[in-house]
Amino acid sequence: MEHFRIAIIEDSPDDCALLQRILSRSSQPSFSTSVYPTLASGKEALHNDNYDLYLIDLSLPDGSGLDLLKLAEIESSSKPLVVMTGVGENDVDGQAMSLGATDFLHKSEIENDQLIRRLRYAIQRKHYEMSLKHHANHDRLTGLAQAHYFREETERAVARHLRSGSNLALLLLDLDGFKQVNDKFGHSTGDQMLQHVSQVLRNLVRGGDLVGRLGGDEFGILLENVNDWSAPEQLSRKLQTRISRPLNNAKGESRVGASVGIALCPVDGSSGAELLERADMRMYEQKHQRNQRRLSSI
Repeated sequence: MEHFRIAIIEDSPDDCALLQRILSRSSQPSFSTSVYPTLASGKEALHNDNYDLYLIDLSLPDGSGLDLLKLAEIESSSKPLVVMTGVGENDVDGQAMSLGATDFLHKSEIENDQLIRRLRYAIQRKHYEMSLKHHANHDRLTGLAQAHYFREETERAVARHLRSGSNLALLLLDLDGFKQVNDKFGHSTGDQMLQHVSQVLRNLVRGGDLVGRLGGDEFGILLENVNDWSAPEQLSRKLQTRISRPLNNAKGESRVGASVGIALCPVDGSSGAELLERADMRMYEQKHQRNQRRLSSI
């Protein structure tokens, strides 16, 4: 049975009671609701991302519901936002939709049983939109974020962290010896190696961290809310150790290494482009040093 959690961001006790009464009568699907009567509390609810849908009143005692839509856009929220408008507010419908509102609802429609169908449709529509977005923004072979999406999310993350004062780290990783794997075993084995490396990356990062495939054998990792500056370096060493382990396949044993460059925000830059450039430079510095050590040992 479908069950949806609804955040009602509304300061009118009467409107909240009416919404809760209508939703409580539904069994297919069923709903649970929580009320947030201010813009500030609504922002906290949106940031925590614990709901399936957000019902947002435009007129709140400490600001406009449009500010919640702007916040959702900045934080790349994946949840549907249904805006409630009152008398004389129809002119903001277009503005709300341009800011990412999934639907808008006039308060006179709250008493209509169509409310349940509208909310269910908004949830289904958002799920479909996010599925399309995922397929458009993720690499088919590895399932990781594509380069354009990774760079866009990096810029958004940097903007968020500069506002909050928290720290962020960017890791760029390039495989060493991948061409030799392709040349010796063929591209099917090379694809298996890329999938293996992708799984290593996913296994070693936190659940909320973004991992992307930025090129043929180049990967990126975005670490948000870094409390310990030594953590990115520790992760780098773990990645290099795990990736360097041999991979057995039907054609034999294949092995690659990894060079990693790290950039820290705000220490190394105040934009995603600056961090990517600095991490790229350090990655190739490490690759050059590793090649020099290899040549000197021959």
